[in-house]
Amino acid sequence: FVRHLILLLPPNSCSPSVWHDMMEVAKFLTELSVIDYFFVTHKKSSVALAAIITAMEGVDEFRLSVQSREDFFQNIQRVAGLNPHSEEVGECREKLRTMYHDGAYQQPETEMAVPGSAEREAERIA
Repeated sequence: FVRHLILLLPPNSCSPSVWHDMMEVAKFLTELSVIDYFFVTHKKSSVALAAIITAMEGVDEFRLSVQSREDFFQNIQRVAGLNPHSEEVGECREKLRTMYHDGAYQQPETEMAVPGSAEREAERIA
């Protein structure tokens, strides 16, 4: 679901590296969701959307504009028929956010860490 839903992000709304990082974080969050029974009772599409929105929260407004986010939410509602502001998506977002932070995956200054990115950066510098 994540791969399909993220395609509703308007083209050219962010750089390829930002898109990649959001995708990696969203995929990681969906992987985290499979280890918690909480998500069994929620729609897979709600979990996927919650993961994408949570990943977007880690991107500042200079790299992904407020307008691009609003356009994404409108596309999600119009094309996928999902409400990004629904109670179910909100519950999934809160649970994913808690799991992500409790796992110490978050970097300082509220920027989402991309799993494995620290290792890739260290290799690039070396």
